[in-house]
Amino acid sequence: MSKFKNIGSIGDVNPIDYGGGFILKFPKDPILTLVYIEPPDDDTDFESPEARWTIYTTLLEDPGDWCNWDDVAHTTSGEAATYRASFADGANPIHTANAIEDAARYYGWENFDSYPSQLTKGEVNKRFGRMKTR
Repeated sequence: MSKFKNIGSIGDVNPIDYGGGFILKFPKDPILTLVYIEPPDDDTDFESPEARWTIYTTLLEDPGDWCNWDDVAHTTSGEAATYRASFADGANPIHTANAIEDAARYYGWENFDSYPSQLTKGEVNKRFGRMKTR
């Protein structure tokens, strides 16, 4: 992974164990990237060599017309207008990332990243363990 700047985070303060994501700024890329960590389900022993964390990567940009913000808002405590506004120029990237997270929970993360990474706990800790949530 090339050098990047950690802009902020969403989800739990401990995203490796409880889920959450980091908002990253890569050099020469004007669009921020959300890297979302989804831990194994609660029935999985995290120390098991078979345990896998799913890592979704998506750009922080409006998903387009296929994403119906009214439907997303209906299943959350959010409002469609607030979701739409989170993609306006100058919007807070935390709000944009939260909107993407809510849409991904509604439509499925596979609609935002068709080829997520599957990592072991050691691989996740090596890649993300030193990153700070904000």
